[in-house]
Amino acid sequence: MAAINITSGNTDNNDLFLSGRVVVRTSNGIPYVVIENTSDKSIDVWKADSTTPTSFAEQDSANKPDATDYENPSAAIDSGDVIHIVYVHDDDADMSSVQEVRYVTFDTSTDTFSGDETVYAFTANVASSTTGTSISVDSSDIPHIAAIERITNMGTTYDTVGYANRVGGSWNSVVEVEGGTTEKVCFTPKITLTDEDTPEIVYINGTDSSVAVALGNLNNATSFTLHDVDTSVNTNATTNTPSIVVDSSGDTWIAYIDLDLSVDIAQHQDGDGWTTWQTPVTNGNTGRNPTLVANGTDIYVFYEEDTGEDIVYDKYTGSWLGETVLETGTYNNVKAKWAFSVDFDSSGTDRGGAGSRPEIDYVFQDETATTDILWNKLDLLAVPTRTLLGVGL
Repeated sequence: MAAINITSGNTDNNDLFLSGRVVVRTSNGIPYVVIENTSDKSIDVWKADSTTPTSFAEQDSANKPDATDYENPSAAIDSGDVIHIVYVHDDDADMSSVQEVRYVTFDTSTDTFSGDETVYAFTANVASSTTGTSISVDSSDIPHIAAIERITNMGTTYDTVGYANRVGGSWNSVVEVEGGTTEKVCFTPKITLTDEDTPEIVYINGTDSSVAVALGNLNNATSFTLHDVDTSVNTNATTNTPSIVVDSSGDTWIAYIDLDLSVDIAQHQDGDGWTTWQTPVTNGNTGRNPTLVANGTDIYVFYEEDTGEDIVYDKYTGSWLGETVLETGTYNNVKAKWAFSVDFDSSGTDRGGAGSRPEIDYVFQDETATTDILWNKLDLLAVPTRTLLGVGL
């Protein structure tokens, strides 16, 4: 189907660059998208008009987070159809001194915001474009976040991956995952939760040119086990925002951009020690800023084509289906999300019912028209499979 312009008729500039997953669906199948409005630096929520949208409309604009320099939102929806949103508050437009990581909820039963609050605050006087956010909710509907904090060590300030959760009903102290203490510059973290509700985080370690993964010690994690999956990757924060997902068998997958700009994925098999990962595999294509979705044990990776700037995807089931163009044009910042699930591990649960189809929602940005954010979906029943002697592989 043709993509729907979410912000059609809106003259504000909008952005998805350092956002995490921002498209969700309610239990009755209505898509919502969370967008950074760069004109007034607010966090906006847009709602589809149906389960098969023809248009979107902004919701509760009177109460949206709207102050000086709010940006980089990420969203997850819980089992009660409440959207949990994390974002950053920057005290100036060039992101030279981010001061707060903030959190707000949006109740889709009333389409209203509530509970806007600070998760943690910090001060640093270094320029950065790496302050992306990520959020997931566990099986008790408790939010867990990964975001950048900044830690000064021996007079040098380091971009550091921080983790926090709301176990117990209020935000617990931020936990340093990696960065300042070990004098590493780390950025663009993404978080998911295992089937045991343990947080897992992927991020780029710019100092070591690696894609790193971190496993929490428990649901209310107070420490993390670290591992570098690949020690020679692209470290451009505008090109390589990694992604992480847990499939239905409990295996963890990450996607990232390698040093040669190839799109790579790597697998951690459930039950293996955290530092035991399978050898990364590439689909032989170049791209930017991949985003993963698991459908059972089938792995889908969406990304921006590096040369043509189309939005494309590939599917991995032990071998690659082959790169397929979804949107032809000058596009970027694709963010994908399984259509029928709350965001426990992004693997998705078909809500069933008459007329339901397994499909993956995704949103992306028109690079030539900064007002335009677009939505579309990939219908998995229409995805071709390779066959051998009539048997799907």
